[in-house]
Amino acid sequence: MKARLLSTLACAAAFAIGALSATANMPPPIDFHLGITVSPSPEGPRVTGFQNGSPAQRAGVRVGDLILGADGRYTKAMTAEELKAYVEGPHWGATLVVVHDGKTIESLQLRR
Repeated sequence: MKARLLSTLACAAAFAIGALSATANMPPPIDFHLGITVSPSPEGPRVTGFQNGSPAQRAGVRVGDLILGADGRYTKAMTAEELKAYVEGPHWGATLVVVHDGKTIESLQLRR
C-alpha cells in the first residue's frame, strides 16, 4: 500500500515537472494597443487578458478566446508578435474571428 502511494506521488510529481518545463518554454504574453493580451497556445493565439474600456472589451473579446483569424488571415501559425504587427498596422483597427468558450465562433470588429 505504501509503495503504491509513493509510486502514485512520483508519477504526479513527474507530470507536474513536465508541465512546468513545457510552460517555461512558452514565450511571454504580448500586449496589443487594441487592449488585449495574447499568449501562444497549441491551438493558436489565445486572449489572456484585456484592458477595461479598451476597443477589445467594447467589441466583446473575452479572456480565453481563441483567435482563429484577423482581417481574413488564418492566425494559428502566427506567433503573438506576428499577429500584433499585422493587427496593429496603419489601418483603423481589426476584425478578429474568435472562439468563445471553445464552441461559439464570432467575428468582432475592434476599432481604435
